[in-house]
Amino acid sequence: MIKLCTSRASETAVNINSSIDILRVGDPNTPAIATPDPDILVYLESLQRLLFNN
Repeated sequence: MIKLCTSRASETAVNINSSIDILRVGDPNTPAIATPDPDILVYLESLQRLLFNN
C-alpha cells in the first residue's frame, strides 16, 4: 500500500523549497484514501507526476 505524506512532511518540504508541488491521497481532486495502488499509479501517470514513497 502507498503510504500517505503527512501534512507536517508536506509543509516541511514546501518550507525548504516553495516551488515544490505536493499532492496527497485524500486531498481535494486526488484519489480517495484506500484507493488501490494501481489506480493511484494510473492517476499519477495521467498527470505526468512522480511518486515518492519512503
